Amino acid sequence: MLAVLITLFLIMGTVACTGTGKQDKQEDAVKENTETSLNEPGEYPIVRDPVEMRMFLSSSPLIEDFATNDFTAYMEKLTGIKWKFEVAPEDSLDEKMNLTLQSGDYPDVFWRCTPDFAKYGSKEGIIIPLDDLINEENMPNYMHLVTKYPQYLDMTREADGKIYSLCSVNECFHCTYARKMWVNTELMDKIGAEMPGTTDEFYEVCKKYLDYDPEGIVLTGCDDTGWHGSVYKWIMGSFLLVSDGKVDEVLSPEGKVVSAAVDDRYKEALKYLKSLYDLGAIDEAAFSQKADDMKSLINREPSNVLFFPQGASVSVIDPTANKPLFDQYIVLAPIQGPEGISVTPNYKYSGGQSGMFCITDKCKNPEAALRWADWFYGLSEHDRLNLPGILSCFGFNDGEYELNPEGWLGLNGKPAVVRVAEDFVWSSDPQNHDWQDNVLTANLADCRNSEAMFKEEDYEGLKLHDNSEKLLYDETAGKQVPHGQDPEKDGDILPELKLTADESSQIGTMVVEVQKLIEENTAMFITGQKDIESEWDNYKKDLDKAGLQTVLEVYNTAYQRQK
Repeated sequence: MLAVLITLFLIMGTVACTGTGKQDKQEDAVKENTETSLNEPGEYPIVRDPVEMRMFLSSSPLIEDFATNDFTAYMEKLTGIKWKFEVAPEDSLDEKMNLTLQSGDYPDVFWRCTPDFAKYGSKEGIIIPLDDLINEENMPNYMHLVTKYPQYLDMTREADGKIYSLCSVNECFHCTYARKMWVNTELMDKIGAEMPGTTDEFYEVCKKYLDYDPEGIVLTGCDDTGWHGSVYKWIMGSFLLVSDGKVDEVLSPEGKVVSAAVDDRYKEALKYLKSLYDLGAIDEAAFSQKADDMKSLINREPSNVLFFPQGASVSVIDPTANKPLFDQYIVLAPIQGPEGISVTPNYKYSGGQSGMFCITDKCKNPEAALRWADWFYGLSEHDRLNLPGILSCFGFNDGEYELNPEGWLGLNGKPAVVRVAEDFVWSSDPQNHDWQDNVLTANLADCRNSEAMFKEEDYEGLKLHDNSEKLLYDETAGKQVPHGQDPEKDGDILPELKLTADESSQIGTMVVEVQKLIEENTAMFITGQKDIESEWDNYKKDLDKAGLQTVLEVYNTAYQRQK
């Protein structure tokens, strides 16, 4: 009789809870799980009897069909959990997700998409808190990760102090210092110029290049469709720390959230940028062109772009199709401004992303769902290497990789701990073998930088451009790391700020308006459409009228709350 009841209970896994309030719903979700037929922790399959659950997720251009994918079948066999996928197009993900949540007919789990936790979690109780469910019994691998790196657990806490989601970790070294300026060494040689180390020297190099080639492009960039493609933000680092926040928010040395865009040093940076513009050194199109337009400009024949900002040159120049041009560009180290400042943001929170896996009050098996998710954060063989996440990156080992490959080194020049098989490639076309990077990732820096890249006998003879990843690693380590912000002197980059539903509602429109004003006025000051000396005070007044101070007050409250 008990077995019949359990079976019926599992079949009803998608039926809504009948609790009348938020607390009732959340308590019911956990209470109902006590009757779930789970195997012992760490034992597979996870459940004694097969369980079906619903999952909402984004489509991927790399995956033909989640339902029939080889990796899906592998995980179902391993865990005993079968997923019914509800796939939303990438370009309308948020819209579809909100409609699903508002309909009342929502799934057990949201995967790699982030609902509004302040609204659907804290306020309405649709997304359940995971604080009591994330433990050694349900998630030993995840606990290993967040115990060693507690910042990744902290980033999942919402404004009410509760955890509603799991995080994904992908520690990319060069991404941590992603604001780069690339300089064409061949053109520098042609004009007989040394690499500039100050803003004055940078100006003189620009002038020298224009004297050499009046039709040449000294400095171009793109709008926010690029990866750190702003034509002016790299140069701002010679005057002050500027973030990529919507209102250029940074943490001051005194521990207060402020906007760099109203700092007097920002004004001085704009005056310097205008001098470059007046010289003819800043491309007219740089403020409006798309990333693809910039790419076409740089790759045209003959190429005549001296400087361009971008997180990685490989994003703009194909190292295979156009290797001669690719080889010409290296990273220009941050240059000192008049006050001796040369700072580049250390995006120290960029390695983690919250909201990657959350559970609704419809789920009758939250513990089983979390045990399923925990698999992605590392298995026993990876724990021994202290490398949770190899499987999370490459899927099940069907010949895709080998551990401790003999005679191989990683990006860091140390013995490699994992080598991806030569015939395994990240697909650029739809395939149905694995989930590619559509997984809960636990790719720590130790793992990523220790992936086999070079044979030991070849390593010493490597040239800078022989490998694009090695180029980024070496250029970042040598030229950018020394210039990362000093929080006590430069201020700091903020973590993701978690707002309450009321806070989000209060400043949502304000943030949009303030961001628009900053971007528009910055461009107009640089191009001379507005006179910076006579209009600077009015610019700041306009920002205050649009709500900048209110936005900063909310941000400060949020920061102090989650510190």
